Amino acid sequence: MSPKVSAEYKEKKRLQILHSATEVFCKKGFEPTTMKDIKEAASISFGSLYFYFSSTEEIFLGILELSHSRRDFQEKIAFSTAWEKIEYFLDSQTENSENIDSSIVPVAYEYFMTSWREKKRLAILENRYEQATKELLSLIQNGITTGEFLPIISAEVIAKTIISTLEGLNISSLFLKKDLVEARNQINTLKLIIKHLLQIQEE
Repeated sequence: MSPKVSAEYKEKKRLQILHSATEVFCKKGFEPTTMKDIKEAASISFGSLYFYFSSTEEIFLGILELSHSRRDFQEKIAFSTAWEKIEYFLDSQTENSENIDSSIVPVAYEYFMTSWREKKRLAILENRYEQATKELLSLIQNGITTGEFLPIISAEVIAKTIISTLEGLNISSLFLKKDLVEARNQINTLKLIIKHLLQIQEE
């Protein structure tokens, strides 16, 4: 009779597989990566791998979910204002754009764009967009509630504008030279635009 495995051990093993798989996906891309590649990278057996995941797609979606859970717009860092939270988020996106080549982002674009007609993947993409917009919108609405923001246009439109602009910046950063894109300057410009749209009230 096989020994019982704790939930904590299972989660630790699952995360180990996801971390190993991330390295493989970043190196090889989504389509070329096989379960064998991930098995070898994680130093586990096929039996162990298939106990946790049934396919490379399931593993990749697990990676995306993990990365999203870490990208918490409402960081548990003490910020005194809603704008500071938004600014922190935008600054983190600067780092992401400048280091996009070594991240999972290019693989995500490969996954979604090569099969953009597939309803399943389109639904996942739409859900991620809606979730990102919702989380950012909550920050803006918090600022409105406290009187920090008096936006001149819809708060939802502002949130969608930020998310869509950042997606465009990521795509440019992926295909073009860094000195041509100037991600940091673009983010700083975006900050100025958003500050104007939010009409931040000085204390």
